[in-house]
Amino acid sequence: MEPPAHWLKLRKTHRTKLRGLGRKAGGALEVFRPSTRQPILSAARVADALALTPPTVRSAFAGLEQPGLQQLGIIHEITGQHRARAWLHRDYYDLLSERTTPL
Repeated sequence: MEPPAHWLKLRKTHRTKLRGLGRKAGGALEVFRPSTRQPILSAARVADALALTPPTVRSAFAGLEQPGLQQLGIIHEITGQHRARAWLHRDYYDLLSERTTPL
């Protein structure tokens, strides 16, 4: 089954942004993929799933996080902590939440 058109458009937009990272694009894209299935992420969980180290994942998250010079604003840190941090991919979270009723 093909994803809805707005999902495909969002994925294409994010991939275009990721290509703008140059040589860091491959690692960022690898870390980005899990966020399209599970929009709330932890470095430890992504590191385990991808056989990477948590520092490598956190570095990639930094490039995906805040809008700026080399950063994309795709994910956002949501805990405000220095340890046990979690990141949110807001765009995909919102798409997954469409037409759902809050608990």
